[in-house]
Amino acid sequence: MGIGFTFFGWGVALAVTSVWVAPLLMRRMPRTRVILLVLPLLAIDLVVAGLLVSSAAALVTCIVIGGLLLGIMNTVLTEAVMEATDLPRSVASSAYSAVRFLGGAMAPPLAAALWHALNATVPYLVAAAAVLIAALTVFLGRKALAHIDDEPADAETEDAAAILIGDAA
Repeated sequence: MGIGFTFFGWGVALAVTSVWVAPLLMRRMPRTRVILLVLPLLAIDLVVAGLLVSSAAALVTCIVIGGLLLGIMNTVLTEAVMEATDLPRSVASSAYSAVRFLGGAMAPPLAAALWHALNATVPYLVAAAAVLIAALTVFLGRKALAHIDDEPADAETEDAAAILIGDAA
């Protein structure tokens, strides 16, 4: 039950920030700024989880906070990927999903291997380092990524069409 409630909390946190918080942030600031704000916060969350891994309450708290941050990242990155290429949205979306799912498939066995080879803190610290490398990559490439911050002129029309199709289904 404990793990079920933990990931229920994570899922609710993820859903709330994906649907309501991320769009609000993207209306107020460029996508790259949101990414550069949230990734270091996620890294801090992972470091804290790693340092407090022996405390169930602290770990549950970090997992739920991680859900809040990952919900924002999920929405912002999805929007960014759609703007990062000239490929059709369906192709860009499926390629992005493939990368996400491959990472999601590799992470648990790698984390388990690090834990068993070293200790329970190490997987969290490695994950935090990876997140900081991602933030540094976005920071250093922000000029090349500037076009993802521009809202296309037909975005509202595209969103309205998607909503209409979804409602009709």
